[in-house]
Amino acid sequence: MESQLAVPPLDTEDWSYNQILSLTIANKISAFLSLVGSGYIIFRNLRLPERNERLKLTYHRIMLGLSAHDSLSSISIFFGSWAMPEDNLHSDKMIGNYGSWGTCTAQGFFIYYGYLSCVMYNSFLSTYFLLYIRYGWREEQFRAIEPYCFCVVTGITLSISIYLAATESFNPTVVSWCFIQSYPINCEQYEEFECIHGKDTTQLLLFLTFLPICCAFIVIACCMTSLYRHVRSVEAASRKYMVTGRACRRASLSSIRSKEVFQIACLYVGVFVLIWAPPVVSYFLSTLYS
Repeated sequence: MESQLAVPPLDTEDWSYNQILSLTIANKISAFLSLVGSGYIIFRNLRLPERNERLKLTYHRIMLGLSAHDSLSSISIFFGSWAMPEDNLHSDKMIGNYGSWGTCTAQGFFIYYGYLSCVMYNSFLSTYFLLYIRYGWREEQFRAIEPYCFCVVTGITLSISIYLAATESFNPTVVSWCFIQSYPINCEQYEEFECIHGKDTTQLLLFLTFLPICCAFIVIACCMTSLYRHVRSVEAASRKYMVTGRACRRASLSSIRSKEVFQIACLYVGVFVLIWAPPVVSYFLSTLYS
């Protein structure tokens, strides 16, 4: 019987009931707020009569795909401990775990699929801003490569998610939902405990979760640096070659437009960095000093 098996000590071993409950509620609140934000973007893009005009633009289609996948991940996180198996070895440290191993795997699958898709869409979004502002790409050029980009996102994310589900890598975690985790929790860290599910999940978590985020940070940093330098050069040129008449107005409008789009890019990319930078830094610090 699983209930008779010894389990490794958890990181939350000394947590009280109220602390575990607070974490569970906080996860649901953050997931709900994320869902509301993504739902609003989806609503704005799909509402009539602006829908057809909006969806003609690659930017809005990227935002729609990003928001849809974020919604999928947020809904799965909102279910939290409800999807975790009722008969798992750590039930005494969980609240509201009414699910089964099937619901746990499904939750981990959709959280990971949504997460990895959002990471890739954010990389595409920053690349889009770079091509649009600095290199002057037209909508026809974006449409030519857009289907391939979407196919790459779907193909990679689905393939990895299916692999993780097939290898039983989605298991209960200490953060109130199912994700990439060995079972019993922390069994990989102790030689005296045997893992029942999800062996080698430490490496999987590093290469399939944190590595994509780091790659996205590199892409975003390169794109935003290039954009910043371009916007500064446009402003400097408009001041240097200030003339009267129509040429002046065109230069001024180009500078203003570039600056406005750059500010929008900073907003969306800044939110992504703000959300994902703390867990990445925390992970590498804990790995360094463990």
